[in-house]
Amino acid sequence: MSDSASNEPKAQEADYFTEHESDRTQMTFDNGGVPLYVALIWVAFLASYVAYMVVYGLPDFSAWSG
Repeated sequence: MSDSASNEPKAQEADYFTEHESDRTQMTFDNGGVPLYVALIWVAFLASYVAYMVVYGLPDFSAWSG
């Protein structure tokens, strides 16, 4: 390969990617966020943890103070 051939951009690469800040980058993913089923599992876990601590943790903590 000659030196001049390596400096010339290929047509496909030049159309695919332009390196400057004036163009917006197209993002192909959605806005993000947490799926509803993950949020529901997380809320159920937190509620279970609080219920467990109320039933088993608080009597133990109150026994320590007495």
